[in-house]
Amino acid sequence: MRFDPILKAAVEHHRPAGLIYVGSSGDDTTQLWPFTDSKNIIWISSSSNLQEKIKKQPQKFKNTIPYFEYASKQTGTIDFYDVSLSEFSGIINPIVLKTYWQNIKTMKTGKRAATTLDKLCSQNSKVHNAWLSANWLIIDQLAALDTLQGGQGVLSQLDGMIIKVFLPDQSPCTPELMTSSLEQISQWLKHHNFTAVVQKKGRHKSFAHVLFVRNWKAEYESLSIKREEAKNIIHDVSGHNDKLKQQLAAKQKIIKGLTEEQIRAQENQENLVSEMNGKLKDVQTQKDDAQAEYAKQLNMMQADLEAKLQSSDKLSKERNKHQKETVELENKIENNLEQIATLNKEAKDLKSKLISVQDVTLQKEKQAELHLQNLEFLRKKFKDMKKKHDGNIELLKNVQAKLLAAVQGKSAQQPGGNTTEKLN
Repeated sequence: MRFDPILKAAVEHHRPAGLIYVGSSGDDTTQLWPFTDSKNIIWISSSSNLQEKIKKQPQKFKNTIPYFEYASKQTGTIDFYDVSLSEFSGIINPIVLKTYWQNIKTMKTGKRAATTLDKLCSQNSKVHNAWLSANWLIIDQLAALDTLQGGQGVLSQLDGMIIKVFLPDQSPCTPELMTSSLEQISQWLKHHNFTAVVQKKGRHKSFAHVLFVRNWKAEYESLSIKREEAKNIIHDVSGHNDKLKQQLAAKQKIIKGLTEEQIRAQENQENLVSEMNGKLKDVQTQKDDAQAEYAKQLNMMQADLEAKLQSSDKLSKERNKHQKETVELENKIENNLEQIATLNKEAKDLKSKLISVQDVTLQKEKQAELHLQNLEFLRKKFKDMKKKHDGNIELLKNVQAKLLAAVQGKSAQQPGGNTTEKLN
């Protein structure tokens, strides 16, 4: 599929400084050279066809920067289909495309590494300036919406895009082709201020390449809205700052009032000190006369105070001791409570085990009783069998005795025939 009409419209609109090309099979590379001044084209493709062409014709691709990964909306792995129509190689199962291309078939399938445009840009922009200069994007693969959603950061530097789309107005849109739908892609790009301007249908009327360019009017309106929002935020912040200034001035006024009150209080204090000094001078004589008595009383009070202090120290030590004992007792109580809780738990476990053992014991007793009954029955049966056996032995002994007697009698009377006949 050739892009000449769309490329011409794109170049007339805004000549690209750099290009990111996604999903190319490598069949139409020569038509891209006039598309960019730098000729540094970033190629992102999982197609084995492109990899083979680069190996066979490295000179032809010397100005390209290839990445053999699938550009999706998230990183991971995907099932990739290399199909007989290389331009439709990708993540769409060719069975879905048989409605439009009856002879399309899978050449081979395999797992491919998936990444995003934003991740590739962040990892490689310092190595290859082409990532920073690229202002055009071509997505020559179905499911383009997945690729766009993984490159929202890259979109901010783009002036235009050429995208392979599915036209649902020509035929029903299956769930597999939803991310390739022109309606879905246009609606999503509208929120990023891009609009479709040129459309070129392919060999099948249900597929086309669409040129999207940045809608600068919408971009300006979006920036205007953001600027108004910023103004409102600045206005709100300004009003908040004014309120803070008013609060600060009120607090400064309060602080100033407190300072004046402190000065007046200090003056009153100085007056009181002066008055007190006068009174002290008045009573100085009385104080000198009573000094001896006062000293005596003071000594007595000091002795009494020392005794009380000693007593207080003792009480303090006892109190500390009691507090320490109380803490130790509380710790012991807490430990005992923990032990009681542990014992209760162990008791519950033992109770459960005891109940289980009782159940087992009861079952064993029942089994033992049943065994005793069986044993008694067998013992009785054995006695009967023994009795019968003894009778049989006695009978056998009698028979043997008779036979022995008969044999002996026959031996003694063998010359005479009458005796033998009688015996018979």
